[in-house]
Amino acid sequence: MSFAVYDLGIAEAIIQLLRPFDASRFSTQISFYLNTLNTKLSSITGRTVTTPSFDEVYNSIIAWRSQNNVPLTDVPDWLVTGGASQLLLESIQDISKQLNAVVNLAVNDPYIPGLRLGRISFARKTGDQVDSSGTYEVEIDVGGGRKETRSISAPGIATIRFSDMLYDVFGEKRKGVQWSGGILEWLKLPTIKANQLVRITNAQALKDLFTPIHTQIADTVKEIRIGINSPTSQSIDLIVADPKDFTKILSSTRIDIPQGESQIVIRGKRRRTLFGYTRTSVKPVQISLINIKSQVYAEIQPVR
Repeated sequence: MSFAVYDLGIAEAIIQLLRPFDASRFSTQISFYLNTLNTKLSSITGRTVTTPSFDEVYNSIIAWRSQNNVPLTDVPDWLVTGGASQLLLESIQDISKQLNAVVNLAVNDPYIPGLRLGRISFARKTGDQVDSSGTYEVEIDVGGGRKETRSISAPGIATIRFSDMLYDVFGEKRKGVQWSGGILEWLKLPTIKANQLVRITNAQALKDLFTPIHTQIADTVKEIRIGINSPTSQSIDLIVADPKDFTKILSSTRIDIPQGESQIVIRGKRRRTLFGYTRTSVKPVQISLINIKSQVYAEIQPVR
């Protein structure tokens, strides 16, 4: 049995990383943010520390802007929001790599210069348009030259499924021209083998938006145990899908999670035999925990 603990980092380390910023490098036209942060948060992952909140990262950047007399024209508020999102979600990339996953990230203003990653692109709407309608739209390349449009509540986060990959998209609600949105592209999901115990945490994409937790169970097992540690009681959705085709949902269940520690157990179907009842094995599955309202820690263990 192996045990891994992956955490995002600490606010103090982020503040240290913010100090060398050169304001002249910033522009409202840049395609990604905080490029001067060459030191990845992977250097401080794996430690049992307090994970920073979105507000801590956001306020650290605001403080840096104020202390260095950086004008709002160089680093406007929407760019601070995008920068905080970028910094927190980069840690998800680092964590996922340790679980043999491949995830790409893009954060930008969907209006100027626009936001696209892989098969997902944001519709070009201003912040005022999003604020007025209460929604933003993403265009999905479904193949064969065809595209579909999905409307998502703002602020809001949604998971878009393809047969072989997942996307998490998120967008804020902000008045003005420019605003922040982002895309996580899961080309390969974190994979957990039988009898391996892995602790995974999600991150804040924006102030009130938390990323889902996606994983894939590699082996046929007796049961899958998911321990949840939540700072507040909440309802989350457990999605179980076919790992050979993520669009094939095997089950979707809303589960009430109490404050503190709790456990979800996924077992095979109960069947009657000549000698009583037995349960079938749980074949390899893809699991997602979505609609999470806070940062949670999930201990996932497939038991053979």
